[in-house]
Order: sequence, then C-alpha cells, then structure tokens
Amino acid sequence: MKRFIAFLAMLVSISGTSCAQSTPPIDVAGLTEASMNFDQEGVGAFLDSLSQSFSSGFSSDQADKLAAAIEALPVEQTGNWEYGVTVNGKPERLVVVAFKDDIDAPDLAFYSSAELAARIQRQLESFAQAQGW
Repeated sequence: MKRFIAFLAMLVSISGTSCAQSTPPIDVAGLTEASMNFDQEGVGAFLDSLSQSFSSGFSSDQADKLAAAIEALPVEQTGNWEYGVTVNGKPERLVVVAFKDDIDAPDLAFYSSAELAARIQRQLESFAQAQGW
C-alpha cells in the first residue's frame, strides 16, 4: 500500500510539472506577424484597444481575460490563443502568442492576414509612442 501511495504521489508531481509547461504552438503558416515587447502594465490597455478593431470575435471581455492569462504566464513560458475575428465583414484568424522572458515584460506577437497584421503593427507602434516607450 505504501508503494502504491508513493507511486501516486510521483505521478501527481510529474503531472504538475507538465501543466506548467508552455501551451502547444498554434500553426501560423501562411499568416503574417505583428509584434512588440510590452511592459506588463500596458498589455491590458493595448488588448482592450485592439478589441475595438473587430466587429466580433475578440471582445473587451475576451481582451481582459487574455491580459490576465498573459500576466499569469510563468517566466520563460509561452502561451498561444486563437480567435476567429471579423474585420469589415470579413472573417479572419487572429493568433496571439505571448512569451514571458521577464516577469514584467512579455513579448506579444499577433498573426493574421498581411492586411490585418500591418494594421495591428501600426496600432502597436502608435500605442508604444503614446506610452513613451
């Protein structure tokens, strides 16, 4: 019985370790990247602003949840999320990848069509400029 309990304890510890690993990558083949390094405090504000760009698929509420998930990422881990958004009546894929190389400075990458990625990159640059980054 003691061996069985020890075995179960080992399995639980192994499964706990695997849960802390990065989420599996999402295939972004054929998509274009827009990216920037953020101060953690700016992530929520940018995502909320970005949510206003879509008529559906990525609401302000979803932006808040994503900002919280990014903040909760452990250092040296990657998170991946995909949204089906609508822009000007056209459906688009939006893949968000966050990598936390520093507790307060996640790298965010947004993958989508070339047109949408260029638009997001302009929004990123405007946001950074407004923040004084």
